[in-house]
Amino acid sequence: ALAALGALAGAPDCDLAVVGAGAGGAYAAWRNAEAGRTVCVFERAARPGGRIHSLREQGPRGDLVVEAGGYRFAPHPVVIQHGQFKFRFSTPITSSIIKELGLRTARYNPNASQWDHGMYKIVDKDGEDAGYLTFIERMLGRRRAAAR
Repeated sequence: ALAALGALAGAPDCDLAVVGAGAGGAYAAWRNAEAGRTVCVFERAARPGGRIHSLREQGPRGDLVVEAGGYRFAPHPVVIQHGQFKFRFSTPITSSIIKELGLRTARYNPNASQWDHGMYKIVDKDGEDAGYLTFIERMLGRRRAAAR
C-alpha cells in the first residue's frame, strides 16, 4: 500500500500526485510546490529516498552513517580506465541541486591517487558524513515549507 508523506491535512485534492519519494519524486514535489501547486507525495516504503538509504547513528557509539544505496556524486566528470573499459561518472544535476540547497560537501576520498578522488559526499557542519539522504530530505522539507 502507498502511504502519503506529509499530505496536507484537510486537503482531499491534490494538484499533483507524486508517486515515489526518491530523488526524482522529491525534486518534482519541491519544484511544483514552489510553483504554487498542492502536491501530495506517495511512497510505498516507510521512508523516503528510493535507492538512496542512509542509516544514521550506527556503530557502537552511534556516530557512524552507513550508506546502503547511492552515496556520492561527481560535480565534475570523473573518468577511469579499467583494462579495455572506460567509465565516466558525471552528476551535474545532483551537484546543482546540492549546491542550491546549500548543503556542505567534502571529497569522498581525499587520496588524490585514487580514482574516486573527484567524487563528493554530503557532510555536516563539523565535516562528518551527514548521509546522502540529506539532499532528498531537504527537498521534501522545502516542499513542505512551500505548502504553508
